[in-house]
Amino acid sequence: LANFNGNIVIGFSGGQDIADTAGNSLTNLTRLGVNENRFVIDNIAPRVTSITRQNPINRETNVDIVVWDVTFNEAVRNVNTSDFTITGTTATATNVTNTSGNKYRVTFSGGNLSSFNGNIVIRFSEDQDIADIAGNSLTNLKRLGANENRFLIDNSAPIVQSIALTGTPDENTDTLDYTIRFNENANNITIDDFELTTTGTATGNIASVSAVSGIEVTVTVTEISANSTGTIRLDLKESTDIIDDLANNGTPAFINGEIHNIDFTTLGLDDNIITKDELYVSSIKPILKINTAYKVDEIRIYNNIGYTVATTKNNKTITIDNLTNGVYFIKIKTNNQIVTKKIVIE
Repeated sequence: LANFNGNIVIGFSGGQDIADTAGNSLTNLTRLGVNENRFVIDNIAPRVTSITRQNPINRETNVDIVVWDVTFNEAVRNVNTSDFTITGTTATATNVTNTSGNKYRVTFSGGNLSSFNGNIVIRFSEDQDIADIAGNSLTNLKRLGANENRFLIDNSAPIVQSIALTGTPDENTDTLDYTIRFNENANNITIDDFELTTTGTATGNIASVSAVSGIEVTVTVTEISANSTGTIRLDLKESTDIIDDLANNGTPAFINGEIHNIDFTTLGLDDNIITKDELYVSSIKPILKINTAYKVDEIRIYNNIGYTVATTKNNKTITIDNLTNGVYFIKIKTNNQIVTKKIVIE
C-alpha cells in the first residue's frame, strides 16, 4: 500500500457468513445509506509543469516589477511568497496568487531591481513546503515543459565604444568619415549629437549620419578648411537624446576618438631632382631609399595635383615601380622635422 497508486474499494467476501441474532443471513449487500467504500491512494509527488514569463513576456526588459506563472501537474497547497526566491538581484517575492487551476502567478519587486543590470532567475526556496492534496511533497524541481525562468534586466543607456576614422584618409583631404560603434543598438542618432574638437587652423562641418539607429553608424565631416594645419577629432556630446531599444537614455559623452592630422601646406619645390638612374634598385623592383640617420616615421608621395600615390610608415624605403614617369613630391617625416622634395621619375 505504501507504493500503490490508484483506487482501493472495500467489499464483502464471497463466503461471508454474517447473520442477525435471529439467524437470518446477510444476502442483500446494497447500502441503505452512505457508501464511502473507496479510497484513492496517491503516493506520487507533484511536479512543476512549466515556468513562463507573464509580465513582460519578453526576456530583455527594464521594468521594475517582474511576474512569472508557475504551473504544477496537479492541485497543490502551501504555495506562498516564502516558497520562491530570485538570484542576481535583491528583489523579493511580493505576491503569489492562484490564477486558475494549478497555475500560480508569482510577482517580484523592490530591492535594486530598478537599477540592476544582468540576468535574474526565479528559483524555489530551499525550505519550500509545497505539497499535493494527498500530502506528497514537491521534491523534483525539474520542469516538465517550458522553463522561462530568466529575465535579462537592462537599465543602462547605450555607450560609445569607439570613434575611428574610416580607412586611411590623406592629411589634405577635405572630407572624413568616422565609424561610431555602440555597445548595443542605439536610436535617435543625429548630427546634433556630435561635435568637432580641433587644433591649429583646422575646421570642418558635421554633414551627415548614415542611419538614425544601429550598433554602428558612419558620420561624415566635410568642408575641412583648405590651406590649414592642425588636428580634428569627432566627439559625442553630453546629454543627447540617444536611447536603446528599451528607451534607456543618458548616453555619456565620448572624447577618446581617433585624431586626424590636417596639413594643407603647399608642397615646396627645389632643385633636388632624383632621376631613375639615381634610384636604389633591389633585385625585385625599383625602390626609393632615404639616406638619413634619423628614424623615418612616414614617407608619402604625391602627384602633381596633390593626391597621395604611395605611402609607407616606419620604413626608409618606398616602392615606386607602379608610378608612371613624371613629376612627384615626396614628404618625409622624421622625429624632428618634415622635409618635402621634388622628384622626377623618367
